[in-house]
Amino acid sequence: MKSLKNIILAIMLLCSVNALSAQITLVDKNDFIHYGFKDFNTVIKNITAENNNYIKLTIDSEENINPTGAQAIAKALKNKNCKLTFLDIGFNKIGPSGAKAIAEALPNCKLTYLDIRSNKIGPSGAKSIAEALPNCKLTYLDIGANNIDDAGAQAIAKALKNETCNLTYLDIRSNRIGSAGGQALADALKDPNCKITYLDIGGSNIGDEGAKALAEALKNPNCKLT
Repeated sequence: MKSLKNIILAIMLLCSVNALSAQITLVDKNDFIHYGFKDFNTVIKNITAENNNYIKLTIDSEENINPTGAQAIAKALKNKNCKLTFLDIGFNKIGPSGAKAIAEALPNCKLTYLDIRSNKIGPSGAKSIAEALPNCKLTYLDIGANNIDDAGAQAIAKALKNETCNLTYLDIRSNRIGSAGGQALADALKDPNCKITYLDIGGSNIGDEGAKALAEALKNPNCKLT
């Protein structure tokens, strides 16, 4: 019994240490400022403060950011005082509703770089992000390891064909993308409006048909991959 109590205490201590050591990094034009996750609300206040100069926010919190946290970030992004152009909240758990909140903020913010990899957003979360792509400033998107499936990949591919989509970098790897998703992305690469110069679709099961479609896309004069 004593050993069991010790194990439980050790687990509780480890969880507490992980929560406290979660890093939030804010960058302004001159300096890096580091916070623990307990300072999350302070960070939100700082990036919406009048005359702030924060342009980058990275939250490496090992799944501490949930849908509610994502909604708080989204609300901050829409604030007229927010100057963030770079947001990295990869490896959290914002889920589909968190992705929707972020997506709704994209047309009303200054972000050009967004990393939401490994956040459990699923196909519906990917669709929300895709709908925002033609109406925002994003040039870089990492949406890898989110189980977006073919439906999510097809939604992203459709957005890439829009002439107002500015995306040039897309990491969509490890997303259970099959042949249909691979072919949709290949079709997007051939579109004259598609601006993608970097595409990572590794860890997918696109099959022979998907691979053939991508190979053909690379030969197309409209394909801008480098």
